[in-house]
Amino acid sequence: AGFDMDMPWTNMNLNVQTQGKYILNSDKIKDGEYSAYDVDYNSDDKYLSNKIIVAVIDAYNHENIKLDIKGIFEVETKDFVLMPSVSLRAVDDFSVTLKGMLIKTDNENSEFYNFRRNSFAQISCKYLF
Repeated sequence: AGFDMDMPWTNMNLNVQTQGKYILNSDKIKDGEYSAYDVDYNSDDKYLSNKIIVAVIDAYNHENIKLDIKGIFEVETKDFVLMPSVSLRAVDDFSVTLKGMLIKTDNENSEFYNFRRNSFAQISCKYLF
């Protein structure tokens, strides 16, 4: 479920989505003969996963400056990924972009846990000729 909405007072766009899963009859998996192969089991004994995904995009100065913030929040583990970006078009053919990703996860059962050391910041330049 989700929604996408343009704000009337600016170029801002807000997009919010949810994603969830629940494994039915999980007690039969947990106590069954195939429990050793159960890829959905975690040590929190939960068979559900819910995420909230948000994107906020805005542009200023005749779309020469663009701001973009995306985030994913995992409800059960309280972990998140945040991905901000700022682009500046200095002249028609040259632009500079700053972007990064911050991953905050402490729970081994989080879908983000294997990526916990992958936070980064980067700068890039683009020149069209």
